[in-house]
Amino acid sequence: MGDDRANVYTDGDLTIYRASSFGGCTRQLAALRMGYEPAPTPASSQAIFDAGSEAEDKAIVRLIKMGYRIGLRQKEYDLKLTNRIILRVHPDGETLVNSPHLGVLEIKSQNQDAWDDFDRKGWESRLWPKYKWQVSAEMIASGKQGVVVRINRDDEDCALDVMVIEKPFHSLADLRRRALTIEQIAYKGSLPDACDRPSFPCPVYRLHTDTLDLAVGINDENIDQLAVEYDKARGMVKRWEGIRDTARRALRLGIVDEKIKTRSGIVVSFSQSVSKRLSQKKLTDAGIDITGYMDETITERIDVRMPKEVDDVAPAEPT
Repeated sequence: MGDDRANVYTDGDLTIYRASSFGGCTRQLAALRMGYEPAPTPASSQAIFDAGSEAEDKAIVRLIKMGYRIGLRQKEYDLKLTNRIILRVHPDGETLVNSPHLGVLEIKSQNQDAWDDFDRKGWESRLWPKYKWQVSAEMIASGKQGVVVRINRDDEDCALDVMVIEKPFHSLADLRRRALTIEQIAYKGSLPDACDRPSFPCPVYRLHTDTLDLAVGINDENIDQLAVEYDKARGMVKRWEGIRDTARRALRLGIVDEKIKTRSGIVVSFSQSVSKRLSQKKLTDAGIDITGYMDETITERIDVRMPKEVDDVAPAEPT
């Protein structure tokens, strides 16, 4: 059974990163760590994943015919990065004694275009820099060398390429440093302006500021997904604004001084600022015609209305 949880999630006091996505987009992982809800996987992307799973099964059959003995399919390893950060690893299996090569097994399905691109660029091809982190985590967690298999799902004979990785691409210290970098971004609450690595599909695509990224290939399914996300975010903003305003009023009523520091080290301070603006009423009363000094601006509003069965669902609570 698949694990539908986000690429990073919490379980009690633990923060758990999934090794399969750990080398992906830093902004995506930080956003998920901050509590952004991942979007559901589009049907088109799920079809590609399903084709990859089918190709993986074909690769296993081919490997067995080549003399490999394979076991421990999807065994779970927890690689401890800190006392509260775990990197969870699910390799595709392990090659056992009497196999041509011994090690932890990772299978990657490719179409013909991606297959050819890897032939040209190797581990710098497309998503393969991301896979370096995954394979490194699998090797370190299992204590074994890596056996990475590419399968060409567009090839009638399902061409295979078996690669033996003797040394992890990234050390345990590298893995820990990356996790702490993401944690620091999430703690500060300020996401990077841009993505640093490709991600397919992106579970937080709504953070992309390039509208072309969102508009390409838009259809009913994409429109529904974007509209639901917009409506949900609108409800959450209203709730958070209410929580903010209530907390502010309570702090103002309960604190006499202009600045205090709690025993835990939190500092709360109040300050006043004075702003000045022109009064249209006073100018008009003084006989000054202000119409010649006014700029005209045009704004566009968006109105998203959910169908009744969706509209009746309560907005998500802030977490």
